[in-house]
Amino acid sequence: MDSDSKPPSPLLALPAELIDYILTVLPPTSLATLSQTCRLLHTYCLDEQLWMRHVNSNLPFPLKPASSHRGPLSRYNPSAVRSFRDLYARHHPHWFLPRHRIWFADSGSSGKLLVARYDERTGAVEAYAVTALRGPHIFSLWEYNNDVIIHSFTPQVQLDLNQPVVKLEGWCSEDVGEANPGDTYFAMPRDDGRSRLGEEIRMNLNAPDGLFTSFMLARPLPSSYCPSPGTFVWPPLILPARGRTRNLSLSSYRGTGHKPSSHAEVSETAFRLRRWVEYRSRGEGIGTRMGEHVLTFATLPAEAWTPTAKKPWRGIWCGDYSGHGCEFLVVLQPDKPGPLPVGALTRRSESFSSTSSYASAAEELLNGNGEIDESAVEEDAPTPATSSSTAGLTPGSSTGPSSLSDGAEGAGGAEAEIPDDPDDIYHGRIEAIKLTGDPNVPCGEYTFIAPDIGPAGFVRTAMEAPFRDKATGQGARVVKSVGHIAARGFRDDEYIPSQLVLIDHDRMAQYWEPFGHISFYQRVDVDALLRFGIT
Repeated sequence: MDSDSKPPSPLLALPAELIDYILTVLPPTSLATLSQTCRLLHTYCLDEQLWMRHVNSNLPFPLKPASSHRGPLSRYNPSAVRSFRDLYARHHPHWFLPRHRIWFADSGSSGKLLVARYDERTGAVEAYAVTALRGPHIFSLWEYNNDVIIHSFTPQVQLDLNQPVVKLEGWCSEDVGEANPGDTYFAMPRDDGRSRLGEEIRMNLNAPDGLFTSFMLARPLPSSYCPSPGTFVWPPLILPARGRTRNLSLSSYRGTGHKPSSHAEVSETAFRLRRWVEYRSRGEGIGTRMGEHVLTFATLPAEAWTPTAKKPWRGIWCGDYSGHGCEFLVVLQPDKPGPLPVGALTRRSESFSSTSSYASAAEELLNGNGEIDESAVEEDAPTPATSSSTAGLTPGSSTGPSSLSDGAEGAGGAEAEIPDDPDDIYHGRIEAIKLTGDPNVPCGEYTFIAPDIGPAGFVRTAMEAPFRDKATGQGARVVKSVGHIAARGFRDDEYIPSQLVLIDHDRMAQYWEPFGHISFYQRVDVDALLRFGIT
């Protein structure tokens, strides 16, 4: 049978509506491959609605085609791209950056938090550092306990728009032929036959002369690999992740084991930046390259930090760390929490023995397996506190009212009666992990944990200022927690008894008992950062 007498594909015999529906479930690379099979399917695969859907699936705020021009960027730059298909090809395979939005780095103890977005004004995928100004710093004494100092905290969180950390301008349509996502620059083999996915992209960041940054795709660890606690991976094992990658390399990540060779090996949850300084003499010549270092960035699953009706405290938060300034953390409310850190179960160290000796605020709630001991909590009664707690004690004293004791009252305080919970939001654990850190407790470490915000951890309802809602008169729930502290260089880290004040779903406070200090935490509005660059 010759080629002219071959029957048409059964796919082509289907009604146009069914073909359109089938194409909606294909990924972009499959659409690109299918478009090369015949003219009719090529026409179907050019449908702008298909490609607009794929572009917008990676963006929190969908793009729309302009009314007067065909291209999605025609309001700003009509010549930037011709179609949504062209736009998708331009930034393939980097769409995972704006899709995940939040990225954090392993840059020493301080870390770095980025928000990635697609800028339709420039047609570039960009990521900017998130910064915070702590605002006016006002000290006041706690009405409930005059020995405790409260620091006001009204941070202004914003993106540092002066200079992007990442700027991927994409590939011009002239460079990729007809801008087929299956034929982009990254799919073209190099002269030596190796994939271009492992190549580094030098970015134009408007940096000072001599300072350079290149972007690298990362390769994830195999799904079958189970890293041990001592393995150098990013993100750290205490953070939820769909994938991890190594963040230690003797070859500065130049080895083939760190670079993807196919699209299946591209990590969509991590990437790297290489930075260096290059000095050149006047005129042309070989420069001297110095100070090179590589940062590995990772993201978090959106469901881990997106608040829900039952888990309203999940999110990205900004905290007040006094002399260290503002730091960013992710607050998790895990559905299936694992064992608490070993340090959270031990008694406090001798470094505070001048006051008294007491057990961790979490210890009395836990059994030998590091889980909440429900038998220790009476069903209709508040949880008794350990008699050795030093909350409310002055230095050198051995007795005094404890803010954790049953029925404890203070100025504006309420008895520790467990309130009704009509919304059932007070249950489970709250974990706060630093995304940026300081020389004492670095990024990627716990900063505080409330083992149970339900009946087992309930302390009281705080009716005093600044925790009482002025409009409704409603008080704030206070629960037991442990705070993570360490000496400089993250030495001798330990967990100390604390109390977490759940003021509302966007604001919390942490009472660090041994320090007699209360600090505040405020939710970061990620959507506002994406839209306006400021909260």
